[in-house]
Amino acid sequence: MKRIVPDQTFRIFTFACCLLFFASGWLFLSHVGVQNDEALFASPLFQPKAAYMVKIGHSRLPLMLMSYLGTLKSLIYRPIFAVFGTGVYPMRAPMLLAGAASIWLFFLFLRRAAGVRAAVIGCGLLATDTLYLLTVALDWGPVALQHLLLLGGLLLLVGFYQTCQAPRLFWGCFLLGLGMWDKALMTWMLGGAVVAVLSRHNEADD
Repeated sequence: MKRIVPDQTFRIFTFACCLLFFASGWLFLSHVGVQNDEALFASPLFQPKAAYMVKIGHSRLPLMLMSYLGTLKSLIYRPIFAVFGTGVYPMRAPMLLAGAASIWLFFLFLRRAAGVRAAVIGCGLLATDTLYLLTVALDWGPVALQHLLLLGGLLLLVGFYQTCQAPRLFWGCFLLGLGMWDKALMTWMLGGAVVAVLSRHNEADD
């Protein structure tokens, strides 16, 4: 008789993976110096300079740091720095949380797209991937928001494909659009996702 594992067990496993990822990343937060790309997002917060700014009344809203790098992270960190101040932990802990959340989203995405077994294996591998851990915790690039928004958008789009619920399509495209604004290099990952979908479609036709 086939044993059915309760869904609660998989949730506990996924939460444990997220907790392991966050705890492992926390150990590195104060032991590595701040790299210039990592701190690039803070320039509009302390120096009102950006590649592109919009004037609203007497204020100027920075929209792009570079031609391919938006100010989404800068806007997120404005209230964080206002409440917790500046420093290594206020700067790195939110992105580490984003990385832990991306592991949870990765599990949900794989469960929808490929089943529970693939979700459990993929979640465990991602949570113990040292390269992913370090690039998210230190967020040079930056990449943490990029991965979080990509996984959130793909999860919603897969949900739309399976349920035909229009809000999922809207919010999925919205998150992917935010990811493109955050960093236009997200085109690489979106291109890979498109190729994967087309390959799967061709296999289904054969």
